[in-house]
Amino acid sequence: MALVIAALSGLALGLVGRGLLEGAAERATRLAALLLVLLMGMEASGRLLSPRAPEVLLAGLALALVPGALSVALAMAVLGRLEAGTRGGGTSARGLGGTAYIYSMALGVLVGATAPWDAGPLLGPLLYALVFAASYTVGNAAARSRKRMGVGLRIGAVLTLAVLSGGALGGLVTALVLGLDKAASVLSGAASGWYSLVGPLLLAYDPGLAAAALLGNMLREALHVALYPYLSRRIPLSAIALGGATTMDTGLPVVAACGGDRERTAAFVQGTATTLVLSVALPAAADALL
Repeated sequence: MALVIAALSGLALGLVGRGLLEGAAERATRLAALLLVLLMGMEASGRLLSPRAPEVLLAGLALALVPGALSVALAMAVLGRLEAGTRGGGTSARGLGGTAYIYSMALGVLVGATAPWDAGPLLGPLLYALVFAASYTVGNAAARSRKRMGVGLRIGAVLTLAVLSGGALGGLVTALVLGLDKAASVLSGAASGWYSLVGPLLLAYDPGLAAAALLGNMLREALHVALYPYLSRRIPLSAIALGGATTMDTGLPVVAACGGDRERTAAFVQGTATTLVLSVALPAAADALL
């Protein structure tokens, strides 16, 4: 809830500000996003490098890659023509380079594995500041152009359908290939990065799958943060689908740093809509299927 408040506050002030401090907000978002990636790598290192069981790691990887890839593929199929006119990505994708975020994530995993320390106290305040700044730039973009805001809203709605459909289908495909429980895998894929929701939902049903779902959705969030700067050079709109529900909070700063006004707005809308749908549909589906 606190992240939602930070996002909506930034959006509202951006709409009122009409360009005030926009440049500073964009620069702060780009540079702080690198630090966020580093800290996320440190926090995830224990789970990535020391899994409790190899099968949990395998299932988690599959539940991150397959639903994420299918979500992006569906988005590309629908948004192909729009992508054709945006080759090259955002300005910061050319400036910092997508590899900078990948290196930052790798460094964080290495540091967390060799010299572990609790990055949590830094992650919280940094995340709130990033979400606020990124949402502020979205509000500025909307204030500059209502037409562009309308386009972002429509694209965000399309991305929401791609994320939810691709996630659920990816979970089913993963279950069929690895022999996992179909219902639990579908729920994990449909969670679209919301690990703090799907993990507890599956815990009473199957602790092993709950761990895999938690890891898989954490990895999907991390993959989006690390890979979007690179993917945004070719598919800046469709790549947003990889982030799923996270593009309204943890994933939004990277999109704001590497995409244009349209991408920022679409990411915010998609993440918000996906989160709202999942908050109702995922618990209801868990009650019905498990």
